[in-house]
Amino acid sequence: MSQLNFDDLEIGQSITPYQKEITLVQNVMYASATWDFFRIHYDAEYARNKGLKGPVCDGQMLGALLVRMVSEWAGEAASLKRLKLSYKKMAYVGDTLKFTGRVRCKSSVNCENQVICELSIENQKGEIIVSDAEAVLSFRSIEK
Repeated sequence: MSQLNFDDLEIGQSITPYQKEITLVQNVMYASATWDFFRIHYDAEYARNKGLKGPVCDGQMLGALLVRMVSEWAGEAASLKRLKLSYKKMAYVGDTLKFTGRVRCKSSVNCENQVICELSIENQKGEIIVSDAEAVLSFRSIEK
């Protein structure tokens, strides 16, 4: 895991991108962990009968994967304060998703170092799945 220092971060700096293929097993495991057993997440026939092309990736899982990307990039000196995201398109089991982001701004207020990152997710076709997403991170000071 990387270890970033707040003072070294620059506006526009890219977050290390993350890529993930969404599998049916992951969807079922996430559904089990969150008690979200809506059939569109695991039953292909049910999902198709509802007009979908197959099982849909759970939206909360997309948020969790964004947090994973940001957390692995920022390291232990940072903690997530807030995450917001806006879903634009469905992600399906079998899609390979690319998670990206960059530092939008940073500030130090009341002895708290804060970074706001803008985030997005796109599928293997380049279609935007999530946009207008942001993570607010609080960085504690670390010794160099």
